[in-house]
Amino acid sequence: MWIARRDKPEFFQSEPPKEVVLPSDAAKELGRLVHLGMLEEARPDGDRRVWYIRTDSQLWKIIDAATKALELN
Repeated sequence: MWIARRDKPEFFQSEPPKEVVLPSDAAKELGRLVHLGMLEEARPDGDRRVWYIRTDSQLWKIIDAATKALELN
């Protein structure tokens, strides 16, 4: 939900707050979203940081629906 609610589609691996995912687990969890096609991973030349870019995957609609359902409660 943190990714879906961001204004910008790109972010660094280190940006998700620890309330969302522990830093030690971030790479693994973000890798799963890459595998599902929900994110793309980028490593620009000379930049050691890992960028993630949200895709237009239809799976984000599931996240949006779950977010709306939680807001109703």
